[in-house]
Amino acid sequence: MSYTSEKVIKALKVLNIKNYSYCGDAPKDEATFLKGFSIHTGTETLEDGLVVAKTSNNPDDFGFTWAELKEEMDKL
Repeated sequence: MSYTSEKVIKALKVLNIKNYSYCGDAPKDEATFLKGFSIHTGTETLEDGLVVAKTSNNPDDFGFTWAELKEEMDKL
């Protein structure tokens, strides 16, 4: 099953997931979702003083699982 970007956004909101990025087509499965999703984990100050966002594409850092996201999307 393929999900719309709108459903992904709504489901992430229900799960109270914030500060994320998703690049790519709406996911049709877990592999597609994991390929495009990253969560912002904080900031880092570089040697020159520039502050940059730190992100992770490790599912252990997301705060939810694909099964939880899928369950919320299926409700919509």
